[in-house]
Amino acid sequence: MKRILRTIFTLIILVAIVLVPIWIFQMANVSASSANSASTTGIESPLSSLFLELYGRLQSKSMDEPASSEAKNIYFTITSGETGVEVANRLENAGLVHDGNQFRLLLRLGGTSTGLQAGEYILSPTLRPSEIINILQHGRARQITVTIPEGWRLEQIAEAFAGAGLGNAEDYLHVFRMGDFPYSFLKSRSEGAPLEGFLFPDTYKLDAQSTPQEVTTKMLDTFQLKVIPSNLENAPQKLTPYQILILASIVEREAAMAAERPIIASVYLNRLAAGMKLDADPTVQYALGYQKNDASWWKHPLLLKDLDINSTYNTYRHIGLPPTPICNPGIASIQAVLHPAQSDYLYFVANDVSGDGSHAFARTLEEHQANIQKYQHHN
Repeated sequence: MKRILRTIFTLIILVAIVLVPIWIFQMANVSASSANSASTTGIESPLSSLFLELYGRLQSKSMDEPASSEAKNIYFTITSGETGVEVANRLENAGLVHDGNQFRLLLRLGGTSTGLQAGEYILSPTLRPSEIINILQHGRARQITVTIPEGWRLEQIAEAFAGAGLGNAEDYLHVFRMGDFPYSFLKSRSEGAPLEGFLFPDTYKLDAQSTPQEVTTKMLDTFQLKVIPSNLENAPQKLTPYQILILASIVEREAAMAAERPIIASVYLNRLAAGMKLDADPTVQYALGYQKNDASWWKHPLLLKDLDINSTYNTYRHIGLPPTPICNPGIASIQAVLHPAQSDYLYFVANDVSGDGSHAFARTLEEHQANIQKYQHHN
């Protein structure tokens, strides 16, 4: 008789092991659905709460599986005041989690139902729900990467950030021209000068909600980090730090080959020392501004009549440096001005024959004229 009772008891336990999880799963789904609607009023029954907790504890491992093995980026935004239930449902609709109810249970078990941060994110269905929760909880907002090449002027930089979805170009130009920033190196500027020359060219990773003021601050921080250690006070011909940037901006626009930067810098320094005009084409291009026909800020080729433009930036008409930098130079061009080649060159001309961006250098006007005949294409 005892043996029969033990057998019956064993069967009951086996049936319970199989059926109870199924029953809990069904009840939890019902409770989760009820809780979704109850959450809008803040009311949830003790029984529903018990089932949710029990089911969540039993299934927490299986609930933390990625929604897919396909790696792809999906933009996801949480707005201010959005509830955990709403976020969970939208995650499911976006294919980022298997089940919104299960995701909400994970939120509840982790005590983060109300700890999700508003913002824009890049998520992937290959992430585990717990990883998604961690991202959304700690506000790792979506970032936008923007690369600013050496030699761009303010307008090009403003267009680049605006084109990447970070505000509009007009706001950037206002900050670039009128913004007030507490950096000591900016004090060397001419009065009323824009930030031309100080917006360091680099690749920037920025929060999608960054403002023009914040973006500009990051560029100036980068300038301080990468340029200031170069010791702009130790310049040839006693140039001021601002004058170094002005000359470096011209070198940046002239040099196509890295090895020629120090030589081109030496030519301009030699001309400054001799009291000669710089005769730098990029300064004329800067003065001419935007060219609608070419959709470019840098007119090419320049015509002879262009060299007569009435502008303080026209170094064919005015001796010395232009009043401000004409672009934002990289560190190589700045270093070229700080450490120019030792030469007595006074002239250079583009080598159209080689077509590789190199130049032919000359010490005298006669040599220069000969180089023009030799290396320039003539129609």
